[in-house]
Amino acid sequence: MLVVSALSYPGGEALWALHQHVARAGIQGTLDVHMDVLSCMTGVSRFQQAHPSPPIWRAFSALPEPVDVYWRYDKTEDEEKLLDVLFWAQFDYVLAEEPGKVIGKWEVVETIYGFAGVEVLRPEEGRVKGWTDEMWGLLMWASGRGGAGGENWRRWVWYKLVQEVGTYGVLREAVRQFVTRGWWVGPRMEAKIHILKRAC
Repeated sequence: MLVVSALSYPGGEALWALHQHVARAGIQGTLDVHMDVLSCMTGVSRFQQAHPSPPIWRAFSALPEPVDVYWRYDKTEDEEKLLDVLFWAQFDYVLAEEPGKVIGKWEVVETIYGFAGVEVLRPEEGRVKGWTDEMWGLLMWASGRGGAGGENWRRWVWYKLVQEVGTYGVLREAVRQFVTRGWWVGPRMEAKIHILKRAC
């Protein structure tokens, strides 16, 4: 039940993932971020805004908090303002449940998944879309079983795997491959929060 509860806070994970994205990109200065209702209801808090912390399953890939960044957060819910092009023009990033409602040109940086029920999968069912045999080699190497390599490089590999299939996808496929012989009985996850970056 504790694991299921932890999977129900994609907003908090999305805020942490945004900070990680900025740290990896080396972005500095003032960043304006809009957070929608679902983000705020599922883990975004004043403490998380000041000191974002990763969920336990992502702690191994965490980078230090970005320096020289001043964050300004917006939680506007007013429907009239949300239909104004000028309102969206002020933001660098948006945490949104529905990217189609965000006006302007945006690109999805990462998608955060949340709990959506329980599922049972047979070995031949429900493989993560986009998972390839090469990813197994990367996963083994990044987890420290594949020989030498710098710690920052390993973190980057984890980050890229997560970008491709999501944190949950990596963990689920690893359990199915190495523990349950292809079976899966566990949480069903679905896309909840999209991290959007303004497209130039």
